[in-house]
Amino acid sequence: MLTRRFLAGRLQTLRLCCKGAVQTRWVVTGAEITRILRKQHICSTLIPEKLLPSDYIDISNYKAPSVAWASNPETALLPVYRWESSRTSRFPADTRGFFYYGPRPGLPPIASSLRFRCTPSSDPASFKDGHDLLLPTGLPWQIITAQIANPGPTYLSVRTELFRSGLLTEHALKEWRRCFGPPKPAAFWRLPMNSIILFSLDQLFPVDFQSHLHLQILTPGMRRPYLLRSYRFFAWHPWNLELKMQPFFGTALARLELSPTQPHLLHLRIAKIISPVGLTPQAEASGLVWRDEDGNLAGVPREGELFEVLRVRGGKRIEPWAMDLRDDSRDSTALRMLAFGRDWREVGFGVDPSRSELEQDQ
Repeated sequence: MLTRRFLAGRLQTLRLCCKGAVQTRWVVTGAEITRILRKQHICSTLIPEKLLPSDYIDISNYKAPSVAWASNPETALLPVYRWESSRTSRFPADTRGFFYYGPRPGLPPIASSLRFRCTPSSDPASFKDGHDLLLPTGLPWQIITAQIANPGPTYLSVRTELFRSGLLTEHALKEWRRCFGPPKPAAFWRLPMNSIILFSLDQLFPVDFQSHLHLQILTPGMRRPYLLRSYRFFAWHPWNLELKMQPFFGTALARLELSPTQPHLLHLRIAKIISPVGLTPQAEASGLVWRDEDGNLAGVPREGELFEVLRVRGGKRIEPWAMDLRDDSRDSTALRMLAFGRDWREVGFGVDPSRSELEQDQ
């Protein structure tokens, strides 16, 4: 079996080709070795309307397929199927279709990303009948523009093609690097792999009921994305703090939404259950969670319903989690900007309208 070491030792040796009295030396580069070892697919475009049958690619069961674009065939992209910082797997079976770039439905153009469209055939007309490749979290597999803007070589091939096709401009690239670039040249890029960035209030994001809630918020007018951290967000806070725990396990897709009756209150709605939700043995043994008269667990996350928490002040009860946006904290300010955009000062919550440190310098 050919290996990189074997090819490096053999193909980078001098090859003499006599051309009359002149001897020409040929050297095979590392990029050429990579193309020999790894079958590379060269695509023509990332614009869905301009796709060709030759852009159709099968990456089923690949760990890191090699993909390049005609604008820069010497530089390849090696995409990986990753949904956590340490969880990388092979692409699923039947992953056949087209790479493309664009915004997700319902999100602003700033939320554009590189995604993979699984289609029933190599005919570009089948694009509309396909679906985006999904991660186990329930969200589409994607490489967001903030990652593509990283000045390193990893996404150079994608940046070159986006510039050529007019999907990305130098001005937009500078804005992305201003938002996520390191404060010092030697520092690391600020955006970890698979970061969740909220561009609009109704955007779906994954939640794990046994984990924390970490979200980045970026809206027009912000200097930099705001990191919203809530440790043990899904924990219940009973009267006995020793029993503080996260009583349920499972994962879901959720979104934030304003209360229809009290627009200053923000709720969390469970949009879709991804993995089964249940009660942890610790919570069951503690007696913290009870069952109603119909035998249903109180407060268990249910698809389509608001996320609920335990309240003990004024009597033990279950009620929807809510955040008051009238608070002048940084978290509330960021969420107001997410909910109301540039008009967040106009909503009449009685918050100090002085300039927020989250806003861009004019």
